[in-house]
Amino acid sequence: MDELRKDIRFADFGRVDCPALSPIPGVLSDVSEGGLKATFPVPVEIDMSDMKKDEFELSVRLSSFGSVSLDLLAIPVWVFNNNSGGNSSTQIGFSLLPAKDFGTYSEYIKKMDESAAIDDEQAQRLLNDVVNEILPEETSCQIL
Repeated sequence: MDELRKDIRFADFGRVDCPALSPIPGVLSDVSEGGLKATFPVPVEIDMSDMKKDEFELSVRLSSFGSVSLDLLAIPVWVFNNNSGGNSSTQIGFSLLPAKDFGTYSEYIKKMDESAAIDDEQAQRLLNDVVNEILPEETSCQIL
C-alpha cells in the first residue's frame, strides 16, 4: 500500500526528550518538513480520541547537530504501541507547530532535501556514464 504524505521523509537519527510523555528519551528515526517520528523504549499512553490534541514540548538532538538541542512544539498524530517479544516500545508520529527552534529545524530539512537532490543527480550521472561505457556509441537508450 502506498503512503499518502504531504512531506518527503528523510531517515535521520537523534534523541527526543519529552518528559511529559516519558522519563526515558526516545530515538528519532525520520524527519520531514511538517513532523517527525520517535520511538520510546517504554509504553506511552496518549488519548488520541480527543479532537483537541495536547501539545508537547520536545527537545530534539539531531545527529548532525552534535550536542545542540532544538526546542520544538508538537502534536501527536498517530501512536503505535508495540508489545511483542516481551519488549514494549511506542512509536509516535508528531506534527510540528511553529515555535522557538522551528525555523532552524526547517532549514535543516531544506538542506537534507538539497543534499538528496544532489545525491540523485550524482547517481544519475554515474549511471549514465556506466551505460555509455557498456553500450556501443550507435546504440540509443533512455534511462528513466
